[in-house]
Parts: sequence; structure tokens; C-alpha cells
Amino acid sequence: MEIFFRIFMNTKFNGKLYLRADKGNSCKWDKKSEAIWFNTYSEAEKFCKQYFKNFNNYQIEEFEYNINI
Repeated sequence: MEIFFRIFMNTKFNGKLYLRADKGNSCKWDKKSEAIWFNTYSEAEKFCKQYFKNFNNYQIEEFEYNINI
């Protein structure tokens, strides 16, 4: 199992939306299966600080994934 990180925000109804890549250098909020993965927490945090100018209602979560399947 490998550890990765992804960015999400909570919705009004206790759900989660995950950040995914879109056209060009833009991103959108979508379902977990479409989320951008980062190798380290610091990579995800750096991306957030550069990408979000006026938004800070995001969180970074750790998850495990078996890349050998």
C-alpha cells in the first residue's frame, strides 16, 4: 500500500467534493474517483497555496492505495 494525498472541501450537507484537473491549468470540484493525487502532504499544500487566491475552505486528506494491482 502506498500513501497519497488529495484535496477536498466539505459541502453543506456533510458531503465532500474533491479537486480534479480540468482544461488548461484550471480545476473543478468533483467526486472522489476523479481527484488529483499528490505524493506528499507538502506537495498538496504547496499546490493549494499557489492555486487558491481567495479560498481557504479546503482540507487535505491522506489515503492508501495499492498501486501493484
